[in-house]
Amino acid sequence: MALIAWQRTDERAVFGRWRAAVGRELPGRARPLLDLLRPDGDNPQFSEPLSRTLEEGLAAVREAAPRLGDGLLYRVAGRTPGAPSRLRALWGQDRTAWERLETAVGSAREAVIAPHWPRMRIRRSFQADVARRTRLLATHGIKACLAGTHPKAGWSGTVFEVGEPPDREVRLGGGGPLLMPSAFWTGRPLLADRPDGSHVLHYPAMSPPPPGRAVVGRPDTHQLGRRHAVTP
Repeated sequence: MALIAWQRTDERAVFGRWRAAVGRELPGRARPLLDLLRPDGDNPQFSEPLSRTLEEGLAAVREAAPRLGDGLLYRVAGRTPGAPSRLRALWGQDRTAWERLETAVGSAREAVIAPHWPRMRIRRSFQADVARRTRLLATHGIKACLAGTHPKAGWSGTVFEVGEPPDREVRLGGGGPLLMPSAFWTGRPLLADRPDGSHVLHYPAMSPPPPGRAVVGRPDTHQLGRRHAVTP
């Protein structure tokens, strides 16, 4: 999520100093990640696995190779004119390309996250959102809890809606989403489809992002459209 925020040109008051620092510190080995990660959050799921540890996340990236289809390649390459050959090498199951991608993830973490993790305000921002949203859920219920994830979020009966494009409708079939606040995402809620069929709702944390140098990992996400079916 930090690399996605780094590519954005808005929110200068919040991310300006931090973006400049990342630009100086990000090693060339991490650049292959930028071929996959768009600042609008519409990114290949395998590039942003939801994991509890770096090792688990790297394993998920490695294991994604056999599952990639040509349709995803064309979508990713099509949105980036003149897409570099290393993207095509990934879809061609080139071992060296996948090793470079794994190295890129590790290098980005070591340069941007690891040095600052012990004193990061990002952890406090995450914990504050969880605490406040838990109280909101207990006091006012699931509808208030989800409606508070975005200014344009709301309910139409049992349908959770976000009034921003693009349109996408998802039926959860009785399963609730996992809520994942982020101090580095300030846009509309994003939806991740996990391999086990469950979903993760990624949304801006209630606490504002830190103005200094701080970063955070994120789950793989897809844009949440105006209609999102939810069974409370």
